[in-house]
Amino acid sequence: MRGRAEVVQLVWSELVQQHSANELTRIRGMLDIWSGEREAKADFNEQECYGLYMPGLPDAVWLAPDQFAFHELVKAAWLGIRNEARPLLDGRRRAPAFALPVDADPGDPSRPDERGYEWPEGWREWRFYDYHERIDARCEVFPYAASVADSVRAVSDYVARIHFLLMQPNTDLQRHVDETNFLVNYQLCVASTAEAGFEVAGIRKEWRDGEIHAFNAGYFHSAWNHSSTGTRVLFSVRTLHPDLSKVERDALLHLMSRVAYVRSNSQASGEGALLLQSE
Repeated sequence: MRGRAEVVQLVWSELVQQHSANELTRIRGMLDIWSGEREAKADFNEQECYGLYMPGLPDAVWLAPDQFAFHELVKAAWLGIRNEARPLLDGRRRAPAFALPVDADPGDPSRPDERGYEWPEGWREWRFYDYHERIDARCEVFPYAASVADSVRAVSDYVARIHFLLMQPNTDLQRHVDETNFLVNYQLCVASTAEAGFEVAGIRKEWRDGEIHAFNAGYFHSAWNHSSTGTRVLFSVRTLHPDLSKVERDALLHLMSRVAYVRSNSQASGEGALLLQSE
């Protein structure tokens, strides 16, 4: 099993073969924080150095949705997605708990993350794409939403996840940060309740049907649905931060593809716990 410093040396040597080190300053800082070579200190208030934290990104909690290449197509698809998602809203179709394997059954219990953070039972998801890979079995159930996801994927250099995010009645998602700040969330409210909302970096908002928000989940955020009957559903895209340069985006794509390869072969190669797997 490789240690973090060795992983960084391995990945960095691959990156600088393709790009100038001067153009990878923020990525090197991220890797040094992850390996312990640099102090794990967040740049701004309402952030935490958890997972892969990239220093030097702007202090921007909220992002303009129209700067994403897929914005117009997602916005235009709202009513079609909502009509198709009705089984999730009326209980005819149940989604698996959040952050389970892609083949999880809806009856499988939720699991805490690496920090021991307990996801609430009412926090659920239906994944169309997971780390850039299409989940065909899930896409077949909601073909129209899946076609929108395919269109998003076609105009995006990377999507970590495209999914329905469901918050069932009487559910609270406690304050937390996601595993990196170089991925951001673009979210269309498919359907909500009057008692559903969310907060990012201390700013509270309510969800309204058809509304779109984009934000950096590397800031502390929380969400709630205090309705006793209605479910809130989002069509959510997790993708690269728009402030990243072309070189940084290419380097991150290489980094994530390399990590995915190592993870998929960890048992055979003896190289388990590499990079993201050991977060």
